[in-house]
Amino acid sequence: MLRHRIDAEMRENFPKVDRYREIARDAESVFRGLDAIIVRKTHAEEAQRLQDDLRKKLEALAGKIKGNLAEAKQAGDGDFVEKNIDYLQRKSIRNSAKTLFTDFLEAQERFVASCASPAPGTAATLDAAAASMFKAVAELHTGYFMAHGDDREIVELRDLLIQKITALEHAVERHRRELDVQGVAEQATRFAAQLREMKQNLSI
Repeated sequence: MLRHRIDAEMRENFPKVDRYREIARDAESVFRGLDAIIVRKTHAEEAQRLQDDLRKKLEALAGKIKGNLAEAKQAGDGDFVEKNIDYLQRKSIRNSAKTLFTDFLEAQERFVASCASPAPGTAATLDAAAASMFKAVAELHTGYFMAHGDDREIVELRDLLIQKITALEHAVERHRRELDVQGVAEQATRFAAQLREMKQNLSI
């Protein structure tokens, strides 16, 4: 199990960067599976707890390796150390960006579901979901897309975000009649327009 592998590495005095890379690669597929569970809202809380726990363990392992590399740097072998510290830093950046993207994805799913089946209380749901999306998009744009636009995985994440915003715009258009019946069509359209503006900035 992935957690046991991470724990085993943590017990090592000098965990290896190569083994960390293997674990990190395996973790990506696990995170994708957990993201799917979270979006479907089936056992979402349990999946979110497991995802958070795995991320914390990976960050702790990366921190231990960084500490060892920093000590090794003082003793020489600087090129090797710098290369591996850069790898760990990029991995941490990518994981943080993916956490924000998951926050956006959850809010986007709530928003789209509310558009598809509007009911009393939909206005409040749209407000809360939109606020979460605005926050996630803004943080991703300034903290990751602008600062790390040379990273392939960050660029792929940006492209996925653009696709999800477009899907939300289409959902608002598709369900305008139902939204109008509940008196929230203008609200949903306004939020979609704000996200469209943010999306255009992401495309630059």
